[in-house]
Amino acid sequence: MTRLVIHIGSEKTGSTAIQAFLFRNHQTLHKHGVNYLRKGRRAHAHNRILQARRSETLSEIMSEIVEEIQSKPDHTHVLTSELYFRPDIASDIAEHLPDDVRQRTKVLAYIRRQDKFLEAIYKQRLKNGRFLGTAQEFVNSRTKLGYYDRVISAFASTFGQDALIVRPFDRVHFPDGNVVLDAAHYFGVGDVPNLVLPTHSTNPTLSLEVSQLLGLLVKTTEVNAPEVIRQLARTMPEGALRSDDCFKRSERLAILNKYQEHNQDLCAKYCPELPELFDRQDLLADAPDRPSSSKEKLRRMERAQQIVFHALDEIRHSA
Repeated sequence: MTRLVIHIGSEKTGSTAIQAFLFRNHQTLHKHGVNYLRKGRRAHAHNRILQARRSETLSEIMSEIVEEIQSKPDHTHVLTSELYFRPDIASDIAEHLPDDVRQRTKVLAYIRRQDKFLEAIYKQRLKNGRFLGTAQEFVNSRTKLGYYDRVISAFASTFGQDALIVRPFDRVHFPDGNVVLDAAHYFGVGDVPNLVLPTHSTNPTLSLEVSQLLGLLVKTTEVNAPEVIRQLARTMPEGALRSDDCFKRSERLAILNKYQEHNQDLCAKYCPELPELFDRQDLLADAPDRPSSSKEKLRRMERAQQIVFHALDEIRHSA
C-alpha cells in the first residue's frame, strides 16, 4: 500500500544535504521503490506547497501531489522541506490527503540542541543581513524557536503521535555519523547500490566573523551572499566554517536550562530509548568560561576579510 514520508526539517539539521541526496539519486531510488515526488517540488525541496498557500492555489498543488502518489501505489513517497517546520502546515497538508494515504504517513523531524540551533539560525540571519544585533539579543527575541513541541505536537495531533519520528541531530545517533544515511533508512532505502552521497554542505555554518562581514556587505553593496556561501562551501578555506563561537559555556547552559522541562517531555514522548534528549557532556567539562581575547577577535576578523574577498575574486574570475 501507498506510504508517504514527510521530512519537515528543522533548519540547520542537514536538510539541504538530504534533499541533494534525493535529487541526485532520484532515478536509482525510484527503481528501488522510493519516489522523490516531482509535483510540488522546485529544484531540491517541495517549497511550492508554501508558495501555493500564499497564492491560494494549495488545493491545485496538493491534487497534483496526490495524483502522483496514487499513480505509484507500491512506492514510498517523500515530501521534504525544512520550511514545513511550523505548526500551521500540518493541517494544511493533511486535509488534502486521502484517508488511506494520511493513515500511512510518517513525519520525520530532526531537532538540534537549542544553544547550537539558535546559534546556527542567528548566523544564518546575520549573513543574509536579516538581523544586526548580538547573539544574546537574538536568543532573547527568538526564544520560542527552541520550543520544538509547538510544531511537533501539531503534526502529532494531525497524523497521530505514532506517525512522528523525532531524531536528535547528533552524529552519535546516525549510521557512520551521517544524517543522510539516517534519513535514507526512514525513507525505506535499504542496500541500494550506486547511490551518491553529498561530498560537501551547500549550506554550511560559517564563522561568526564571516557571517558578520557578509551581512554588512549585503546591507551596503550588491554582493550576492548565497553565491559567496556556495563558493566557500566548495573551497572550505581555513577559518571560514566554525561552530560554537557565539556563546560562553555558562551562556549555553543558561539557554538549555530554559528548555529543560520541555526537552524532558519531548524525550519521554518520542525518544524514550534515550537517557536524555541532547547530550550535554561538552558543557560539563572543566573548560575555560571566558570570551575570546581582543587580539583573537581581531585576528579572526582579519581572516574573515581575507576569506570573503578572496571568494569574491574567485567568483569574478570564473564568471
